[in-house]
Amino acid sequence: MEPTSGIKLFYAALGTADPTTALAHIRSLPSLPKQTTDTFETTEIDQLDGTEHDWCKHFEMDHIDPGTLNPKLALDPTQTAALYAINRAKMAFKILFASGNSMIFDGAIITIGPEVQDKQDVLVDVVIKVDSLPVYTVAA
Repeated sequence: MEPTSGIKLFYAALGTADPTTALAHIRSLPSLPKQTTDTFETTEIDQLDGTEHDWCKHFEMDHIDPGTLNPKLALDPTQTAALYAINRAKMAFKILFASGNSMIFDGAIITIGPEVQDKQDVLVDVVIKVDSLPVYTVAA
């Protein structure tokens, strides 16, 4: 089951601490942004572990790719126009969970993929490229 029950997605101008403009109705949200850390190898051919050659590769951690958020949204015509208006613009985003916990991050919509009209709504696959480390806050 996808983690969509009770989740809301908001946006606002970059730098906004608590985005409050609802992006739309979320039909599905396969996962939250997955962080991936780049690594680079630091193995030396003469490295020793005590007095023996250490045959283990060694790595250092580098930058973090904060991932993407890939919701499928149900948009009315006004929301569809608003979505296209903020395409590529860096924005502040907030995911609000049913528990009251939240995740806030900066990012930009990099893909808008309308699929089909469903009654009055347009179903749209969206990719939001996260551009900051998400801040997860537990509800008080």
